Amino acid sequence: MMSLTPGARLAHYEITELVGVGGMGEVYRARDTKLGRDVAIKVLPEAVASSKERLGRLEREAKLLASLNHANIATLHGLEESDGVHYFVMEFVSGETLAARIERGPLTPDEARDIARQLVDALEAAHENGVIHRDLKPANIKITTDDNVKVLDFGLAKSFAEEGTEVDSSLSPTRTRDGSEAGVILGTAAYMSPEQARGRPVDKRSDIFSFVEMLSAKKTFEGEMVSDILASVIKLAPEWSRLPASTPLSLERLLHRCLEKDPRKRLRDIGDARLDLEAEDAAVTAPRLRGPNKLLWIGLATGVVVGVTAAILLSRSEIRPSSSGVTRFDIVLPPSERLNRLSRNIFALSPDGTTLVYGANSQLYARRFDESDAHSIPGTENGWAPFFSPDGTWLGFMARGELRKIALDGGQASTISRPGTIYGAVWSEDDDIVFAAPGGLLRVSAAGGESEQIRGADREFSLRFPELVPGGKWVLASFRPSGFNSGSNVGAVSIETGEIRTLFRGGEAPRLLATGHLAFVRESQLVVAPFDVERLEMTGAPTPAADGVEVHPATGAAQFAISGNGTLVYLGSEGGERNRLVWVEPDGTSSIFTGEVGYFRDVRFSPDGERVAIQDRAGDLDVWIYGVERKDKTRLTFSPQLDEVPVWSPDGNDIVHTGWTSSSTRGLWRTAADGSDEPELLWESERHVHVSDWTPNGTALIIDVYNADTSWDLYLLPLDGDGSLDVIAESPFEERNARLSPNGKWLAYASTESGREEIYVRSFPALDVKRTVSTNGGVQPIWSRDGSTLFYRDGQAVMAVSISASSDFEASVPRPMFEDVFDRTQADNHTLYDVAPDGRFLMLSRQHAQDETDRYLGLDRYHVVVNWIEEVRQRAPLP
Repeated sequence: MMSLTPGARLAHYEITELVGVGGMGEVYRARDTKLGRDVAIKVLPEAVASSKERLGRLEREAKLLASLNHANIATLHGLEESDGVHYFVMEFVSGETLAARIERGPLTPDEARDIARQLVDALEAAHENGVIHRDLKPANIKITTDDNVKVLDFGLAKSFAEEGTEVDSSLSPTRTRDGSEAGVILGTAAYMSPEQARGRPVDKRSDIFSFVEMLSAKKTFEGEMVSDILASVIKLAPEWSRLPASTPLSLERLLHRCLEKDPRKRLRDIGDARLDLEAEDAAVTAPRLRGPNKLLWIGLATGVVVGVTAAILLSRSEIRPSSSGVTRFDIVLPPSERLNRLSRNIFALSPDGTTLVYGANSQLYARRFDESDAHSIPGTENGWAPFFSPDGTWLGFMARGELRKIALDGGQASTISRPGTIYGAVWSEDDDIVFAAPGGLLRVSAAGGESEQIRGADREFSLRFPELVPGGKWVLASFRPSGFNSGSNVGAVSIETGEIRTLFRGGEAPRLLATGHLAFVRESQLVVAPFDVERLEMTGAPTPAADGVEVHPATGAAQFAISGNGTLVYLGSEGGERNRLVWVEPDGTSSIFTGEVGYFRDVRFSPDGERVAIQDRAGDLDVWIYGVERKDKTRLTFSPQLDEVPVWSPDGNDIVHTGWTSSSTRGLWRTAADGSDEPELLWESERHVHVSDWTPNGTALIIDVYNADTSWDLYLLPLDGDGSLDVIAESPFEERNARLSPNGKWLAYASTESGREEIYVRSFPALDVKRTVSTNGGVQPIWSRDGSTLFYRDGQAVMAVSISASSDFEASVPRPMFEDVFDRTQADNHTLYDVAPDGRFLMLSRQHAQDETDRYLGLDRYHVVVNWIEEVRQRAPLP
């Protein structure tokens, strides 16, 4: 078998590492240098590649397998040849295998249900397309960091048209990384169906047997030798006594049907499991599992009960105590509550660990752990970035560019300072508030007054997410390179002198624990280490403490909080900001634009409506172009920095977007929409900037610029000038989201001058006429293509205002068009929907389902660990 080393190339694929060895060849991770993506390369064994018959069959199967387009099946891009080497090119899927996950301990019922639902969906889709897997086992199932299930390696699959041919036994074993055959033949044999173990032809019923068998926490069929295991598969019945006594008889019958030795008596279609279970009384729920050696079939099978799943996901919090006194439970927010993600910290935990405060639907909510529901906090409208006073009686937060505080037991909010925006804050025992902002690290009295600068802004990095060190002399913080997405370092800032020290590389949001430990996030993993606060250094190796913590890719905002008494709460990355593009008709009926799940925003149609530009914050945070009819996608930007807010030129030939020009400055870049030219820098500034619109004649841009003293303002940037800006709206209020009418005579935008975000329209370019359009708040105005209607968002509703065609501006009373659970309700500078020329809306949705299996896409899930500090002591003992 040919072995490749990192740096070797096969055509335009550059090998980066060996990731596994299988019966069908070695598997490598590689970089597709043409498309700028990672792929998996499986190099075929010489015995297979040299056989014309085998190679011909693989080519025919590759065409069939490449047609499998499903979210839970790893995509096969093709079978290629380079310099005599034949290899499959496949989607590279990061994450751990189901085998590795089971190795860490039994799946929770929620995990089991979710995995089962996705596996059923993947197998059903494959079977409907005439493909069987034939080697289904935990090692061939990947669980990504956002809990998506991907079935890998359909390399043993055969089309139903070839049923009856002899099984090629050389394709059956899977080998370990070191090539030792016996170990993983054991694994493969343990999940074989009886007919496969006998060497007989197999069909989709073999996959059903393997599916149910592999989802148990302990193998049903075991033995010292491969022959022992195969004999057990063929002859022995499962140990049904290991099922919980409360298992419903109907469910036990279903499991018997799935594990029948005779395929003629076995369940014929994987989808029938869903149909059988749907017939059950919707009130019947699965019993809880009682120990690590119990089969997880019950929880897994109930994962396909559509009628029960909603109640489980939306309302059930399963409490999981342990012998050490640590208790875990989840809080899943309902679809109606959308977290206010503004690239900052978005929730806080009270010092006594009893109350969670988070921002959702442009409002702060409080949820006590001994209560079933959250309640809104009056006076915190448009609030975000909450933090508690040391005694837990006050709450600090940001709203409309102001740092405010409010008593938790009620009262009016008061303004402390006006920093515009912050990157985290902490309330000291001396009743000062230390906060990070674009101007650096600052301190202000909680009673209000002038802010004192501890350290000014640095060109090379920004200080974020401060943490006070006992003694009052130092502040820990994230040192994030300005404009780059390569992660932060952890450092300290002297409160007296502003001196900085870099403590270690690779870490976000440092937090000190009363036990003498430091907690921080590294690549979505919460880690802890013993820490000496006098010497400001770790005294032991960092130890993993929790996986899957959501981290904002551009800002490094790590979503976790730790109370003084040792309760941990973190926002799981399995929910987060994942969303989907959805078509919505003017009457509110909707359909999927593409089944792809991403981290999308900045939706803008081309002038002809045939293409749409979208920013995807996954990966390298780039701008992509989608074809409206073909649904094909092309990557437009390739810089390692953040590229966002694309706006088409009036002729559709170019796109202007925001991107970083250096470690401290942002720029506006013009790129040919077909990617034919290198990006051209039009304008740059150290201030935060977004593109709002392009004037219809193509001579100027409308841009949003953030000013430290006046927050967001609107300006005109002539493209043939010297880079100077003409003021459109510059005030202490926030003005943004500007959109010009098709004839260029009216400028719609959002402003907070009334005390809340409303939609205004001004004459353009004279700016001498001004009208208020919205009546109850509004964000993100967009014109229809003929200029007769102005749309905007009001919460979850899309509103429409008819505009008179006369020379004077006349607007009708706003009327709601449709309402749904669409992505984000709070204001920001990003376009989260657009209107096509035919009047349809392209919206971002975090609930809209492609099918029942992903009905709850993007629900936010808080993981709560009470007495977590005991785990810290055990995992990272002090020296």
